[in-house]
Amino acid sequence: MGLDWQPFGKPKTGFETQYWTMVGQLTKEEDWLQPSSVRHSPIPAGDNPDSLREKLRAIEISPYETLRAPRVGSDPAADAWIRSQYDNVPSRPAPIDEWVRKFDGFYVVALVPENDGLPIYSNHGLSSSFERWSFRAQFLCDCEDILGKDLLNEAWAWHTAPQLADYGKQLMSRAIAYAEAHGVTDVLPLRLLENAKRFGMADVVYVHDNQAIESDETTETPQFKAHLMSSAARWAAYWASHGHGLYPDY
Repeated sequence: MGLDWQPFGKPKTGFETQYWTMVGQLTKEEDWLQPSSVRHSPIPAGDNPDSLREKLRAIEISPYETLRAPRVGSDPAADAWIRSQYDNVPSRPAPIDEWVRKFDGFYVVALVPENDGLPIYSNHGLSSSFERWSFRAQFLCDCEDILGKDLLNEAWAWHTAPQLADYGKQLMSRAIAYAEAHGVTDVLPLRLLENAKRFGMADVVYVHDNQAIESDETTETPQFKAHLMSSAARWAAYWASHGHGLYPDY
C-alpha cells in the first residue's frame, strides 16, 4: 500500500480540550512525532472507537470545511455538478431528482480551486478510499539520500499543526538546497511538472486530467525530486497554516 498523507480535522472553537482528549484516546503515544502535546488515556467505559469518532466528528472542523467545498443540497454549484454526473452512471436510476437527493450533504471537492493542499502527487482518482487532498508520500523514499533517514522516517508519524509547519519548512530547506546544487530551482514553485505525468498506485501520481502512464527514468531526475520535495513541503505548509495536522495512512 505504501504511505499516503492525510490532513485530520481540527476542533471547533470552545471544544479544544474535549477534542484533543478524544484524539489522545483514539491514538497511541508511539503514533505521534515526539515530543508531542497530545496526552493519551484509555477510551472511557461505555464508549468504543466508533462511538468516540462519532463524538469527535460533532466537534471538529473537517478538511472539507477548510477547503470550503460546495455541498450538495445547500450549494447550487454542487447541485449542478452532481446532476452533471448522472449521465456517467452505468445504469441510470430514475428519476434523476431522486438520485441527486441520495447525495445530499456530499462535499464536491472537484469544484474547489487548485491549491497546495490538493496535490498533484496523489492516489486520488485510482481508489475511492483516497480523497483529493491525499499526498503520495511514499515517493519520498526515493529522496532518502537527500532528506536523510531521520527526516524521511518522520513522514510516518502523526503531526500536530505546529509540528507539520516545522516539518514543511525542513522539507523545503532540503528541496531548495538540492535544487540549487543541481540547477533546477525553476521547478520549485511549479504546481505541475510537465514531463512527470504519473507514477503510482503504489507508484502512481494523480494529475488533473486523471492521466496515468508507466513509471520511468523521469522519477530519477533532479527536476522530479526537487519538485516532489517542494510539493510535499507546500502541502504541509498549506494544511498546517489552516490548523490541520497530518496523519500517515499506510
